[in-house]
Amino acid sequence: MMEATAYRPTWRVAAALLVGISRGSLIAIGVLLLFPDIALGIGSRLGNPLRLLRAFASLCLVPGAAAWALARMSSATVVVDGGMMVVRRRGERAEIPCSAIGAVVSWKVPLPCAGVWLRLRSGRRFPYGLGNVDPIALGDAATGHAMPGHTTAAVYARSALQRRPRWWARVLKFPVFALVPAAVLFRLHQWVAYGGTFGEYYMFGLRAYLLGFAVYWVTCIVHLVLYAAALRTLLEPVVWLTAWRAPKMTIGVGRAIEIVDRVLYFGGVPLLLLGLFLRS
Repeated sequence: MMEATAYRPTWRVAAALLVGISRGSLIAIGVLLLFPDIALGIGSRLGNPLRLLRAFASLCLVPGAAAWALARMSSATVVVDGGMMVVRRRGERAEIPCSAIGAVVSWKVPLPCAGVWLRLRSGRRFPYGLGNVDPIALGDAATGHAMPGHTTAAVYARSALQRRPRWWARVLKFPVFALVPAAVLFRLHQWVAYGGTFGEYYMFGLRAYLLGFAVYWVTCIVHLVLYAAALRTLLEPVVWLTAWRAPKMTIGVGRAIEIVDRVLYFGGVPLLLLGLFLRS
């Protein structure tokens, strides 16, 4: 049994647009923060934490949450057994004889995720696109034997699916890890602005102190998400090129890329903090 997302074509397009907006906005915000003088000074205004949080929430979180909601509404299971492929979706069940499946065609653009269309021998297409599935495993299961060759999109989709992080890994990577730079930067701010680690607390009370730390913490989460998106933008094309030029090496290269990504992420943040202190 495979967990999947069964999209109708219209919903898949909508989800793909939402994911594209969310991820594209991450890159745009990152560029504006690095080059604040471009785009009529919009980047300089994002230097204000509240404006940055507002832009991040409206351009990244909201479309991302909408895409997630569409995926949850379209969740499904795929079972191949006894020469039949059964797709179970909320309140729906579709059975397809494996002998009727002519091809398992990977989505050329892996948005909102990697997925496939089922092309039937009749020339028609199964009305649902199946996302978050391994195209190679699904194709082999449907035909009953290993298929001789696979497209670049299928090879890349298998690698992406195997490297997809669990929800708790994202929690550790962003909200939990963000406590490290937030604590360092907030303490520095307290000493500079109030003359001690608990200066704001002594002057304005616990509520103001905790609110100030919350702003630093959430701001650090946003910057970590932007940093992670930049790393992924630089590293992920390597996996795609490997899937194109050396398909058999894709899984290994994908795992190596994940290691490089973790080293640059968890090691790069402390180095960036150190560089900030040295410059000051």
